[in-house]
Amino acid sequence: MVRPLAAAQGDADAALQLLKPPAAGDSNATAVCTREALAHTYRIMGNRDQAILWYTQFLRDGLPGWKPQRYWFEAEYTLAGDYQAKSDRNNAIHRLNELPDPRKSADNNLPLLEKARLLHDRVVAPR
Repeated sequence: MVRPLAAAQGDADAALQLLKPPAAGDSNATAVCTREALAHTYRIMGNRDQAILWYTQFLRDGLPGWKPQRYWFEAEYTLAGDYQAKSDRNNAIHRLNELPDPRKSADNNLPLLEKARLLHDRVVAPR
């Protein structure tokens, strides 16, 4: 789907026209990927509440035993950042705790893993 068609070549509203929201609980691969694409598109549009809604559904309704790993990790990280931006510290920490333990990661130098560590440090830092 390529998020869909690179957010319709820079027109996020057009991208949303290409996406039909899947039914609640639908967990086939197309539905899972569509939820992620909707979340990503709403995020680039600046609609944080809709992005949170779709990232949450993407993570909740993924196929058992199958997660598009890169997008799963990115969704958890993005949700944490969105919650932090909304001053929702508890949900931000919860999302960050869903990420793999960096000490057990096969590649500790992944850029997104490093971003997640930095976000974690900001979120849990004393106020």
